[in-house]
Amino acid sequence: METSTRTQTDTAVALTILSQMGGSRRLTSFVGAKNFVASSDGVSFKFVAKAKDGINYCTVILDPSDTYSVTFTKIRSLVAKVVSTHEGIYCDQLVELFERTTGLFLHF
Repeated sequence: METSTRTQTDTAVALTILSQMGGSRRLTSFVGAKNFVASSDGVSFKFVAKAKDGINYCTVILDPSDTYSVTFTKIRSLVAKVVSTHEGIYCDQLVELFERTTGLFLHF
């Protein structure tokens, strides 16, 4: 029973973050997002669109302060290099941060 509740909480946090970024369908159609992974405090996903600095992976974690930490990573040939990390990001700043950091757009 405990595992089921934990899984629902993990999914709820991830779905909330994705919703604040426009939804998984929008991420998929605009930047080719795939491989969504929910964790107890956030979500990660890979994307195939050509972004600045070779960024192709994004992780968004909900912090205890009710803000987010966002990490942009470049993954190539089993080597991961963190390109940038941003802390203290509010939900209404997620899209703008993603667009500014990657050079990719999540809205028209």
